[in-house]
Amino acid sequence: MKNIVKLIACVLLLTLGLSTLVACGGETSTEPVNASFEEILTAVKGAVPNSDKMVDATSTYLKNFIKANPDDYANFTVQVQSISTAIDEFGLFEAKSVEEAEAIEDMIEAYLDFYENEVWDDRYVAEEFPKLRDAECVRRGQYVFYVILGEDARADAITAFENAAK
Repeated sequence: MKNIVKLIACVLLLTLGLSTLVACGGETSTEPVNASFEEILTAVKGAVPNSDKMVDATSTYLKNFIKANPDDYANFTVQVQSISTAIDEFGLFEAKSVEEAEAIEDMIEAYLDFYENEVWDDRYVAEEFPKLRDAECVRRGQYVFYVILGEDARADAITAFENAAK
């Protein structure tokens, strides 16, 4: 009986661990994408609620929080809320090559982890934390896209990215 309980506990922990990895890692494809940066960005903005009220993140934000060096990418944008208590944010990066996209994906994963575990403060608006906790990063060819949005908006934005980046 003890062995069955241990087995069930292990299976539950493994299932929880795998679901966490899938939620954080998103989908990855290394096939080159023929769509332009502008085409993909237009599709994503069309799916992100209030994207017209978002602004480009400052260079200080990029360097200090994301650890991004603008010279390392063919194109990029990081969009943040301009006047709101919402933490809605997304970023689209075009690597100079498909091979360099993996480094961008790693940088974004590190940023999301840093934001959640080092920057987030419980004094922030509590209902915003699930957006950060469930943030996703997806790679298609030379493009890396990350999104910090509510569940439905996040799913719509990722679908728009994936459909445009074919």
